This record gives sequence, C-alpha cells and structure tokens, in this order.
Amino acid sequence: MLLCRQPIARSPQSDMPGTFPTLRTGAIAQYPLTRKLHLGTEVVRFLDGCAQAYRNQAAARQRWVIDLALLNETEVGALREFFEEQKGAWGTFRFTDPWTGTTFDSCSFDDDVFPEQQDAEGRYAIRLVIRA
Repeated sequence: MLLCRQPIARSPQSDMPGTFPTLRTGAIAQYPLTRKLHLGTEVVRFLDGCAQAYRNQAAARQRWVIDLALLNETEVGALREFFEEQKGAWGTFRFTDPWTGTTFDSCSFDDDVFPEQQDAEGRYAIRLVIRA
C-alpha cells in the first residue's frame, strides 16, 4: 500500500517577511534616532606603499539605531516576540524609514540577542540596530 502525503497548505503571506511592529503611539521609533549610510569599500595596499580603494558592494546599505525607552510590558513583549520570530539577525522583515517613509523589504537585525533592559517596575529600554 502506497501512502501519499498531501502538501501543507500555506497562507499567501507565510512567505512574506514580517513587518516591524509599532509602539502604542503608532510610531516606529523614538528620538534620538540614528540613521547611517554604509558604503562598502576595500583598500588594497601594494608593496611600494601605494594603495587603491574601490567599492565592494553594488549599493550603499542603510543602518538605523533605534533607542526605545519607557516601554511598557506589552510593547517590549511584542518587540521580543517579533525579534524571536526573525531568529535575531537571521530573518528578514519589512521596515519603514521614519525619515522618508520608504519601506525596505529585506531588513534584518544586527544582533542575535534581544537587548532588553528593565529600568523600573514595568518600564523597559532597548536598543535595536536594523540594517537594510
């Protein structure tokens, strides 16, 4: 007797990256917010002391440092759950640049450890670095 397995039905959004959660105010980030543009370059030094520099990436990479303070347990729980769903730096997700409103579809976290810090009873602070 031959048994065949039925393919697992997936929802259309299961293959789509998740979207970075918003705070209870509807904002993505708090001030101060840091945004950096990284241009990958490589420098080759020759024996005669000369050097040649060139780009080793096709395009510049964006990086955001998001410092969040005075978060309640619900907010930090949602961010922690999202971080764990992404498996830290391994997963990709959608992130909207707070300055321009541009959505980047292939972002990831810079670290594998969720940087949670409890400041007071029911108050948390975290620092997330996101790269596109």
